[in-house]
Amino acid sequence: MVWRTNAACRIVDPNIFFDKRTEALAKSICNKCTVSVDCANEAYKTRALVGMWAGKVYDEDTALPESVNGIMIVIDHDGKMSYD
Repeated sequence: MVWRTNAACRIVDPNIFFDKRTEALAKSICNKCTVSVDCANEAYKTRALVGMWAGKVYDEDTALPESVNGIMIVIDHDGKMSYD
């Protein structure tokens, strides 16, 4: 996962992305990130249902996003992802 070397979150404590009390801080880090589409892709591929990915908060009752930074995420019937 080469994209992670460019992720804005690589130098912070990952626990901030799983704690509601630090959600604003986590979101501010994600908002500055240049690889948020790759991050969202990883969330989809791994079915990450907790924490913050690409600036979006997930929990077991929340669906994964349909778009990131205005780019529509499309998943085909084979589970492959593309961007519109």
